[in-house]
Amino acid sequence: MFKLNDNIISYQGITPLHQSMFMKTLEFLDLSNNLLGVNSFIYLSQCEHLVNLRYLNLSKNQIEDNGLIPFEKCSFMKELVH
Repeated sequence: MFKLNDNIISYQGITPLHQSMFMKTLEFLDLSNNLLGVNSFIYLSQCEHLVNLRYLNLSKNQIEDNGLIPFEKCSFMKELVH
């Protein structure tokens, strides 16, 4: 479980997460209430290290529902909260 909610994480803050090998063991990620936008979501959805991720909370970020489209192709994720 990794809770990063209620911070000021933006696209630049997603880059270290995207590149971290730690992400391979992660099952729960809470990024709610940050400054994430469409580019952040696209970048996250392409992360090859998120193979064990089951729950991702992206609520209260700077995105509309259509910004979640990149995650439709993520077969590994079981629950996405927006």
